[in-house]
Amino acid sequence: GSIRFPSSANGIVGLKPTYGRVSRFGVLPLAESLDHVGPMARRVADVAIMLDAIAGADSGDPTSLREPAPDTYRDIGRGVAGLRIGLDREYALAGVDRGEAASIEEALKVLTGLGARVVDVQVPDLAGVIDAAYLLCASEAVAAHAAHYPSRAEDYGPYFREFLQGGARATEAQLADARKVRADFTARLNTVLANVDAIVCPSGGAPAFPISQAAQYGSMTAFNAAVAATLVTSNPPLKSGRVFTAPMDMAGTPAICLPSGFSPE
Repeated sequence: GSIRFPSSANGIVGLKPTYGRVSRFGVLPLAESLDHVGPMARRVADVAIMLDAIAGADSGDPTSLREPAPDTYRDIGRGVAGLRIGLDREYALAGVDRGEAASIEEALKVLTGLGARVVDVQVPDLAGVIDAAYLLCASEAVAAHAAHYPSRAEDYGPYFREFLQGGARATEAQLADARKVRADFTARLNTVLANVDAIVCPSGGAPAFPISQAAQYGSMTAFNAAVAATLVTSNPPLKSGRVFTAPMDMAGTPAICLPSGFSPE
């Protein structure tokens, strides 16, 4: 969510491209199989220009896609007539900040008025997907930091140190199960995407939570408590934003955050 969450919180456009569309060479890795590099800007056209500049195969990154990247900016302005937009109301609108849900529905009305068609879809069951993403991310982060962790564990901040500790405890059997969950979910999501051009959902699902010393520099427990406080105190309680980001990370599918309004705050 490190492209979509800040874009959502700041009302800008953020694009997580297809996995491998942009080289990861030179980027400090978090998790090799989950990391995506993408642009954030004020306007869609600016994001398209940036993507065209940074996309493409790179011998420095063996996971970068070999086929040529599309000319994204060239297609700006073609309109959305005939675009099929998948909507799973339970997934996209239930348990979401009321203002955000309303802005999504209003955006769909605008797109429909411009010729797009909203199609009912069902997002695949997310059981185990979020936990699997967390486990894979943490274990791959341990590999990425092998030169400094655990030999210099005390030089890490408390949150990330705890994250790495969790990854180091993962067993091969657990990781194999997580990879199976990932493969099964990816296949099911691709089946849904075969019938629509895009699926709509929030980029965050909740208003930006207040920053604090504990949330920024404290333990994982303190950070999770700060985030949870913004979810459970709402009426109704809100879904975690990871529900809207981790699935696309796991499947490697592109995702874009588009501004669609402001919260009452």
